[in-house]
Amino acid sequence: MSFFYGVASLKDTATDQNVFVVDGNNLTTGNNTVISSTSTSLSSGELLKADHTASGSSITNKTGNLSSIISSRTDTRTSGTTADNFDVLSLKRTNVMNGSGGTLTSTGSILKIDNIATQTQGTLTDTVNGIELDMDADGTGSGVKITHSNAGSAKSLEIISSGTTGNTVDITSDSISTGKAISLSADALTTGSGFNITSTSTALAAGELFKANHTASGGSITNKTGNLSSIISSRTDTRTSGTTADDFDVLSLKRTSIINGSGGTLTSAGSILKLENVATQSAGTLTDTTTGIELLMDADGTGSGIKITHPNTGAAKSLEIISSGTSGNAVDITSDSTSTGKVLSISADGLTSGSALDITSSSGSKSSGGLVNIAQTSVNTSQTAATLAVATSATTQGAVASFTGSAMTEGNAVEITANALTTGNALKITSSSANKSAGALVRISQTGVDTAQSTSTLEVSTSATTSSAAGIASFTGNALTAGTAVSISGNSLTTGNAMTISATSLTTGSALKITTNETNATAVEIASGFMVMTPQPITIADGGSASDAPLNLFESSVIFIDMNDATDEELYERTVKDGSGGTTYKNGQIAHIFFDTAGAYLELNFGSGGLCAGSGNVQKLKFTQTGQSASLIYVNSKWWIINTGATVS
Repeated sequence: MSFFYGVASLKDTATDQNVFVVDGNNLTTGNNTVISSTSTSLSSGELLKADHTASGSSITNKTGNLSSIISSRTDTRTSGTTADNFDVLSLKRTNVMNGSGGTLTSTGSILKIDNIATQTQGTLTDTVNGIELDMDADGTGSGVKITHSNAGSAKSLEIISSGTTGNTVDITSDSISTGKAISLSADALTTGSGFNITSTSTALAAGELFKANHTASGGSITNKTGNLSSIISSRTDTRTSGTTADDFDVLSLKRTSIINGSGGTLTSAGSILKLENVATQSAGTLTDTTTGIELLMDADGTGSGIKITHPNTGAAKSLEIISSGTSGNAVDITSDSTSTGKVLSISADGLTSGSALDITSSSGSKSSGGLVNIAQTSVNTSQTAATLAVATSATTQGAVASFTGSAMTEGNAVEITANALTTGNALKITSSSANKSAGALVRISQTGVDTAQSTSTLEVSTSATTSSAAGIASFTGNALTAGTAVSISGNSLTTGNAMTISATSLTTGSALKITTNETNATAVEIASGFMVMTPQPITIADGGSASDAPLNLFESSVIFIDMNDATDEELYERTVKDGSGGTTYKNGQIAHIFFDTAGAYLELNFGSGGLCAGSGNVQKLKFTQTGQSASLIYVNSKWWIINTGATVS
């Protein structure tokens, strides 16, 4: 063993020889070279220094290593195990402070590597790597492993870069298939962050604070399943008492825009979260059923699937959907399990002139389908609520519902179809108001002028047939004490009718039946004008049979008999029948008979006991000259003569 004390200097002028060689081939537990110092005054001195300083106009190209520590161990044993566990280079710095009241401040580095590149003239190309670590493919250890035991705010890895266009950290791991290029584990986190990216740059323009880019192109790319990116929070509470009150966001995106400079302008656009799916088919077949956002909430959760809180009081939209689809649904809500809740609930308590729901379409090509379609297709015999219910608490103005189709020329503005009704109503309008003084419960007003109109403004029809309780229309105003139950005004009519009743198939009923108070009540009052009853003309042709034959006399209350036979005093006999050839008459039925003759006589036979005059029961009326008439009324199963110019027999 050799010892050097004091100062030693070695100098060699050889170019390919070793200046200093230490041979330790027989070492086991000792040290080949030891540099030791117990100096308490060591300040700017160095325990080991290797200095290579070269300067000249033609310095030689330097390759290889400036300094190297090499460990090469080859094990040729055929049995047993060699368990290596050593460091090729170990740098250790120990700071101990054990003096009461003293202070030790420790800075600097355990390993400091400087690369200085200075270009004052000429060309300098410096691509030197600060640290280059090359791990063999057979090694399974970590390339760099940092263990930092400090429990405070010390950093395990700190990188300070002054670069502007390069990458501060560049990780290339193109051979990874099932592993992770970067894996972070932070099991003790409380208020800290597993991954934190901050920037105070005021010049950030098209740059991105975080970017994850997966670009694959090839002739046989693998089917991609699972997630491209995922953030997972799984918390299992096994406590048996007490409460854990979680209130956190798995992912929080926040954008803050502040302008506090007087006279300045800040325009903020873009998106806080933008999701874009690009599907391009230039050749081949592309089937893209990608979902933009898929949100799956567990059945035990009672929170909202999506909750949007927008405090802007202006014209900003809380939700805006722009769809270019033609045959699909822009919004599709499926909530088939909802029983007592509401599939869509809209609350707009601050509305003044706006709308809670506004549906518009400017399409000029719409030919079928409803702008709003509400269809309840299931059969439920116990349903008591309406399929569509509209209610308002408006008092003096507004309407519960309003339908406007001002541009319609054909079709129906409102159409109600209820083909399966049995006891219900297709349209029912009720009001229990005790304060109604003006306005109509139902008002139909046609204010436009159209001289070509050939149909009714109000048309009511029914296919009801035999039930005595059925009707086309029913008006009930039993609580009325004054006023008019039904009012028809047609003041501009010249040739039309204010009301027309047609009942051509009536047999036992009445085309118009009026029932009123039996004491001092007016059933029919004609305030002006006159009442017209259309006469029933009966012609007895010249040359007809004069012998007794049936005559359907009572088809109208006014009967005009035209006797065309000019044979003087020839007597025609006719047995009176009702309009259908029988003898069924109505109590109170009135008949006015007027006779005109060219010469022949007419005798009407009412049957035995079928006619009653002032002299008692009679049977016949005989008309012999023009101008004779008879007014009759049917009471108590016979015709009673009110007045007549005919001969009674």
